[in-house]
Amino acid sequence: MKLKRLTMLLVAVMACHSYAATSYIQTPFEKSNNKKLPNSQQVDAFLKQLSDDSNKVSELKIGTSAGGREINALLISKDSKFLTSGKSDSSKATVMLIGSQHGNEPAGAEALQKLAAELAFDNESTLLDNLNLVVIPLANPDGRDLHSRYNANRENPNIDYSALASPETLIYVKALRKFKPNVIFDIHESGIEKSVLTGKQGYFTDVHAQYEVGNNPNIAPELLAYSEEFFLPQLIDATSRAGLPAKRYLGEITHLDQPVKRGGIGITNFRNYAAMRGILSVLVENRLDSKNGDYPTPRNIERRVKNQLISTQTFLNLVSANHDKIIQLTEQSQYKSQYKSQQKPRNIYLDVSFEPNSEKIVKKVPLTKKETGQAVEMSFTNFDKISGEEQVVLPKAYVVAKHQESFRGWLDKHGIAYQVIEEPQEQEVGVLSVENLNISPKGRLGIRRFVDLDLNEVNKQVLLKKGDLVVPMTQPLGTLAGLMLDPRSSSSIFQEPAWQGYLKDSPLPIYTIR
Repeated sequence: MKLKRLTMLLVAVMACHSYAATSYIQTPFEKSNNKKLPNSQQVDAFLKQLSDDSNKVSELKIGTSAGGREINALLISKDSKFLTSGKSDSSKATVMLIGSQHGNEPAGAEALQKLAAELAFDNESTLLDNLNLVVIPLANPDGRDLHSRYNANRENPNIDYSALASPETLIYVKALRKFKPNVIFDIHESGIEKSVLTGKQGYFTDVHAQYEVGNNPNIAPELLAYSEEFFLPQLIDATSRAGLPAKRYLGEITHLDQPVKRGGIGITNFRNYAAMRGILSVLVENRLDSKNGDYPTPRNIERRVKNQLISTQTFLNLVSANHDKIIQLTEQSQYKSQYKSQQKPRNIYLDVSFEPNSEKIVKKVPLTKKETGQAVEMSFTNFDKISGEEQVVLPKAYVVAKHQESFRGWLDKHGIAYQVIEEPQEQEVGVLSVENLNISPKGRLGIRRFVDLDLNEVNKQVLLKKGDLVVPMTQPLGTLAGLMLDPRSSSSIFQEPAWQGYLKDSPLPIYTIR
């Protein structure tokens, strides 16, 4: 009897010891006393350790960077089905968190590793009762290891969501298609030191947390309204109450003579691209301190990681509290557009831009004097009004009549549906040609618009050839496809340098079917 009791006691002690050993695993950054950033291989090893030691975490490779480095994600959930397949229970919102798309903004990757470690072994948290998480801590491992904003090919992944030319951008889009998140959170840092504003004019920006949502006017109206009018104000308020001053994103302030606006409105950035796919999409930029400041840790990295963690936890708490509404709204946004387009083609805004806000033409913005550290308010012209012009009706379909292989590969990357003509057939189409083509080396304020043109459309009966592509607009991604295929659109694929040459074809390689 004594032996049996001793054995049971030993088992109990070992069980307690086992739990204690895996109640929390320090991140590589924490092991350095919050002073040294790990390289991409060290981050990968930590993600694998979490996956091995927690029954709520599964690690998987989602792709390879331009420089040949692995990009890995963690699935974090209480549901074994989600951990093995990535398919979510309909009662839970799937949230994708993506950190450090820019390699010189490292705190997001460290905050997401810490968040994952906490959730992996925290049996008290209720977040996973309502949420399944897809966490991509280090979205740009090339940038981390090369100490660069860009990938190994000197590409900026966060402006490539139309062309999908960089390996990283394509990986993230594949992740959107695979996991079908209801919500995404894109985590960035914003440097307070600017070459002109600080170096020549003597001011730092004064930002701790600023948020933006998907803001392109072509986003599903119900989703756009919810993001702008409910979720964003609630997130700003909750973050401020958590002790981190927060506000709506003002865009980058680089000098005193510029206007202020909001986050970019084009669909080439991750935030708007995801929102165009019917996802509640949010960006955060937390403060990235000056290189020359006096801090307890290098460039105040410990504090920066804490701030990004506060922003992320606050965001997740708000999503969890509203998960039922968010699921209903995003599913409606993703599928209702298909229903509407089958009944009546949707109107879209081809040209979107920032304009002066006549109701509040001047905005006061807090800055900090470089020499004294004094907080001041400076006046800027306020261009935060988003305008949609040249509203047109989507055609029933587009036809790709030339360069089919290039277009086919591009459509496949986005997951946009099309049919391939198997036998030649007569079809009345709108034949398109360009006049007054103007290509500028610099994009417009807040959007990558380089091309302006006049478009002629002439109805003709043409013979569609075998191998031509027909891209219907009556599909869930019809609005996104239409915005990218119309040459007049400020979000057109033809705005991208690698595609601008097709605008010189006469007629253009695409037709319309009305």
